[in-house]
Amino acid sequence: MLRRYAGEQGFQIYDEYVDDGYSGTSFDRPEFNRMLCDIEDGHVNVILTKDLSRLGRNNALVAHYTEIFFPENDIRYIAVTDGIDTFRGDNEIMPFKSIVNEYYAKDISKKIRSSFVIKSQNGEFIGSKPPYGYQKDQENKNKLIPDEITSVHAKEIFEMIVAGHSPYSITKYFLKNKVLKPRNYDDIKEGRKFLEELENPFKWYESSIVKIIKNPVYLGHMVNHKNVRRSYKIKKRINIPNENQIVVENTHEALVDESTFELANKMVKVKKKRDKNGEAHIFTGLLKCGDCGKSMVYNTASKSNPYSFYACSNSKRNGKQACSYHYTRYHHLYEVVLQDIRKQVKLSKISDERFMILTKSYEKEQSDLKETLETLDEQLAEIEIQSLNSYQFTKLIKQYTEITELTAPLLK
Repeated sequence: MLRRYAGEQGFQIYDEYVDDGYSGTSFDRPEFNRMLCDIEDGHVNVILTKDLSRLGRNNALVAHYTEIFFPENDIRYIAVTDGIDTFRGDNEIMPFKSIVNEYYAKDISKKIRSSFVIKSQNGEFIGSKPPYGYQKDQENKNKLIPDEITSVHAKEIFEMIVAGHSPYSITKYFLKNKVLKPRNYDDIKEGRKFLEELENPFKWYESSIVKIIKNPVYLGHMVNHKNVRRSYKIKKRINIPNENQIVVENTHEALVDESTFELANKMVKVKKKRDKNGEAHIFTGLLKCGDCGKSMVYNTASKSNPYSFYACSNSKRNGKQACSYHYTRYHHLYEVVLQDIRKQVKLSKISDERFMILTKSYEKEQSDLKETLETLDEQLAEIEIQSLNSYQFTKLIKQYTEITELTAPLLK
């Protein structure tokens, strides 16, 4: 239509500028910017669009270009179907059409946001790229299913963290075993790139490991509405607080169970000072000074001291005036903790029958208290805590009836 119109008016076509896939609310568009360069270079003196909305849907910027920039550069602007022609000068309708166009864009944006919220509340996946370990279901693009290859490595990450490995050691393990990092796996799977074209395709970052560990999607829960755009005109996004995010549980197959997820998250929170091999010690992050409450730091054996030991970090950093310099040898601490856990195992070793009786007793007590919830709310909370603690403690103890050595997961 524009070519025909240009021919009818005797305009010589210098070039065509097409910004498919870009929002009209933004004027930072590749082809639009190229057109501005051609205007400034003196190659263009007439601009044709189908209607005013094709120029843009941002009223303030439309006014800037049609009323300031184009006139300053001697540009004649014509919106064919809207009957707008700045050469004629009778374009009083243009500001009103511009406002309507912006309102339309705002209304569409509002409807899209609303549809995303509804999808999120329904537990549907609305992202463009599935989290590592998952892929979109071919029959339902809003549902996640495990990816045959990456789901194995996602599970492996949790298993290794729980076994005491650090995110750093996992990156080294993946590098050695040539496990593609998430972005490069997607590039190859979707045919965008080939392996030989990629730079460091197996070099994972610790932050990527930690991000996976913290994501509840691996529990089978969908978390949406994590961030939003400041407005439909601005691309910059702002993060939404966790309590305001939309979480729907049990929307897809989980890759890890709750206890593994919680333990892995607990372990990655601990700041771990690595030894020369890049590994953290099993007591790292667990020991506090009995006097000042500061962390106890690990010290390796040396020529002057043949024993590894933990010492008060406050005293070591700030001197004896901050805290007296005291320490405990590693092997002494190891034996004390090991023997104490063995003692707890013996004290807590009960039969399955006794365990069921205790559990039913707590359940009955909980049920009785719920009948008078309004007056006994605080007592109920205390009973529930005791019940949960007893159950979890007994469950844990039963896993370690024959403990022979200490490990990082056991101590956590």
